Amino acid sequence: MTKYLQIYLLLISCYAFSQAPINVKVKDAFGNENFHVTCTNDLDANGCIPLHVEYPELKQTTTYQLTQGTYDPPIPLNQGTALNANFDDLFTPKVDLPFKFCFFNQYFESVVIGSNGMVTFDLNQQGNINYPNVLWQNPDPGLPKNSIFGVYHDMVFSASDASEIYYSTVGTAPYRKFVISYYDGRVAGCTDRSSSQIVLHETTNIVEVFVDKKLTPCPTRKFENALIGIINDTGTVGYSPASRNTGNWQALQESWKFTPNGSAIQPTVTWTNSAGQTVGTGIQATLCPTQNEVYTANVVFNICGNSNLTLTDDFTLDFDPSYPISRNYTQDFCGNAPIQLNLNDFKPNVTSQNPANFNFTFHQTLADAQNN
Repeated sequence: MTKYLQIYLLLISCYAFSQAPINVKVKDAFGNENFHVTCTNDLDANGCIPLHVEYPELKQTTTYQLTQGTYDPPIPLNQGTALNANFDDLFTPKVDLPFKFCFFNQYFESVVIGSNGMVTFDLNQQGNINYPNVLWQNPDPGLPKNSIFGVYHDMVFSASDASEIYYSTVGTAPYRKFVISYYDGRVAGCTDRSSSQIVLHETTNIVEVFVDKKLTPCPTRKFENALIGIINDTGTVGYSPASRNTGNWQALQESWKFTPNGSAIQPTVTWTNSAGQTVGTGIQATLCPTQNEVYTANVVFNICGNSNLTLTDDFTLDFDPSYPISRNYTQDFCGNAPIQLNLNDFKPNVTSQNPANFNFTFHQTLADAQNN
């Protein structure tokens, strides 16, 4: 097969212009996630390829949607790092999160775990009493603020039995889960046991509560009320299942999900090449390679108003060795003296491949090159 490399000796510029899976994905117009250029699988007439990026729909945490799910905790409730819980009605020292978590439109990097089945982002609670008597319906300023209740009720943890509080991180970034498990806590005043789990999701900022067992309290219990829900930092906004708000109830193997439901966050997108140079912006970009490239879409979400979350994906484009690759080349000649040029001398400048592998033709205009 005879291969031709048509050369047009002017600089030509390509400009970038301007839901959704859980992962960021870069694709071409046909849904391909990479592209191998051949003489039969070519770029467009301008030597370019249109790409677009698909990204997850992330919403602000100003409001939440509450739904009931399937009981499917990410790990067993008796696994993780043990707090060596041997206490009653107490908030622990803070535990650092492995990722930033946005809750009611504020970013947090630590939690304080309460022994009565709740966690709070209020670091002032460290070492304080986690009051066991749940008196108020959610929301109410009387409840612990900036908190997740799951299940908030009076429990006792002791080194003399199997009861324990665990925390752990599962999964891989940017979709890890931070898990707090209350395993086999004894209901105060009873012999009954209670187990539940709270899960914080990285990136999506979803909160889940899994209840393995929370029985109706025995007649000799100290306090009977229990609560599942979330509440903001003023106690004025909160979400609870109607049947699991403060009261005397029983639950077995159920789950609840609190999903951010504020305005959709519109990301900014920047495209870079293998050298890290910016080659485009926007959800769509038309890119014009002259060599093997890895294009990266950098998708940046402004979450909670004071921090950015960046998700990326790569698109690999490579040229088959038999495909003629041309690149733009210009050379300036100064002065009034005539210059004699041999266009063959420019062959190494207009291709990154071996010029001996191709036949060259020379043209004075782009139109002439495209039509011949």
